[in-house]
Amino acid sequence: MVLSFLILFLASMLNAATIYVVNGLDESLGWINTQTGQYEAHAVTLGNIPNDVAVTEEKLFVVNTGFNTLQVIDRHSLTTLREIELTGTVNPWAVAVLDHEHVVVTGSVSGTLTIVNFATGVIDTTFATGVGPQSVAVRDQRIFVLNTGVAFPSYGNGYLMIYDPGTFALTDSVSLGVNAQYMEFVGNEVHVACTGNYGDIPGEIDIVDLTNHSNRSSLGCGGTPGAVSVFRNEAFVAAGGWGNEGYVFKYSVETRALINDSDNPIFCGVGASDIQALSDGSFAVSCFSDATVEIRSSSGELLVTYDMSAGPGAICIWWDELDDSPPHLQDVSEFEILRAFPNPFNSTVAFDLKGQIHTSAELRIFDLCGRQVAELPLAVGQNRVFWDAHDGAGQEVAAGAYFVSLKGENERTAKKILYLK
Repeated sequence: MVLSFLILFLASMLNAATIYVVNGLDESLGWINTQTGQYEAHAVTLGNIPNDVAVTEEKLFVVNTGFNTLQVIDRHSLTTLREIELTGTVNPWAVAVLDHEHVVVTGSVSGTLTIVNFATGVIDTTFATGVGPQSVAVRDQRIFVLNTGVAFPSYGNGYLMIYDPGTFALTDSVSLGVNAQYMEFVGNEVHVACTGNYGDIPGEIDIVDLTNHSNRSSLGCGGTPGAVSVFRNEAFVAAGGWGNEGYVFKYSVETRALINDSDNPIFCGVGASDIQALSDGSFAVSCFSDATVEIRSSSGELLVTYDMSAGPGAICIWWDELDDSPPHLQDVSEFEILRAFPNPFNSTVAFDLKGQIHTSAELRIFDLCGRQVAELPLAVGQNRVFWDAHDGAGQEVAAGAYFVSLKGENERTAKKILYLK
């Protein structure tokens, strides 16, 4: 009874969200509702050696490494819609959403990036990207791929590869530390976990300036960092730990100061594999060997433990939109915002509009007090607009929730977005 009350109390402090968990050994997908505390360890049966998961409002995408397939799952009914064979992709590792119909998948053994039309089940294209690609992301109309540089038993330097999503042309590449496995976008930076060789080459966090790719800095955290997640000024790092305890590191995004590293880690369940910062400053970490997902405070205090199936690894989160809106922003308009993606965001958010704009219009951003933060003009014929989390004076806005409305003959508030940094 006390535990149930504690879960509900802690959950009430969070923005409503669902955490999806890939159970690698059990070959299943689990979920946790952060608001209600409800969870299910084995909700969907996955394929052989499931390795990564991505989420949209309607669907979940899982790469099954052993079957060389992409599994498409309805997010609401949790039923499998189709399983697509990834021809030309060997050892698919990670997946990211490209647009309304496509995802991108890395092949760590084939050294490839594959573009999949999940609506039709057709492989659009596959091309070589480098040695041992793992993490992949889509941001600011660019595709980012991390090549680990690992061709076992050889451990080499990783590379960040940047592609144009229209032509798939390589636009730039950045050299990184050994075994670059995971990336997190923070404003105009990308933070990369370089795991090292699990021996005499320790792990580090590389930070790349996306406005000047030659501007790179490193944090020597040591250990084996494998995943990074950021909320406001704090970055949390899942760093394995395969003995008696798992390890989480932490550093300041602003000052680059290491708060917890290999010398003084935050201890958690054995095998910290993936991590997700939450909206109240706490974090969720999947503990592979302990078959749990733990929610811990920023300082590392254990708040809640959720029992998963065997081998929880990759996790992702869907932030549920809230319905409330400022009273002065009401219906109705000939326009409609179909979606904001990604939401929450920590760099740039894209707004997809219904149809095309046929007259002068503006997209306006408001804070929770109803104050206008930014105004983005829309050209005739435009059906997508981007916002980089800066106000009208060019200053970066504070982390938090914002309302989006379209200004035409009337107004309609269609979306609430969450900015994390």
